[in-house]
Amino acid sequence: MSTPTQAAGVASTNGAPPPPIQLTVPSGTEIAIRINQNINVKHAVAGEHFSGEVVEPVSRNGIVLIPRGTPVSGRVDEAHRRGHFKGRSVLELRLTSMTLNGSEYALDTHDNVRTKKGKGRRSAGFIGGLTGAGMLIGGVASGGVGLAIGAASGAGAGTLVAGTTGNRDIDIPAESIMHFRLADSLVVQSP
Repeated sequence: MSTPTQAAGVASTNGAPPPPIQLTVPSGTEIAIRINQNINVKHAVAGEHFSGEVVEPVSRNGIVLIPRGTPVSGRVDEAHRRGHFKGRSVLELRLTSMTLNGSEYALDTHDNVRTKKGKGRRSAGFIGGLTGAGMLIGGVASGGVGLAIGAASGAGAGTLVAGTTGNRDIDIPAESIMHFRLADSLVVQSP
């Protein structure tokens, strides 16, 4: 009967490939990926999937653990579009898997979160400022009645200006580079 060491020696002398080596990618490791498609908070829905590829190889002690070009998949965890005058937009993305050496590995990454604040104070400034300007013009032009009409006209103009300026939502164009961090260690097999 042969020992495990002898059996391994026999396997290697017969020309069989050595068994794959398991490599550990530690938690907290950053993975830079290129997103394949446009993701916009206006159209994204929680649970929607996206794809990409690794753009910077992940190495440890001189050994490449995840090579450049490794395909990855991800999911939109949250997509919330801000209100027209207040609130904030939120877009949360997470990597869920990668395909390496013909095997698919589940990934658990911290969410990549993008947010944009609403225009609450800025809008109030436009509305208040143009209300005051309308009151001034109306009061000078025709007294008390003109004051009320000027205030209403100014408030309407302020609301129009505030509602039509600078309300850009979160947009991640295709080919964008995004960075994710592993939440848990990942064990992969060498080829």
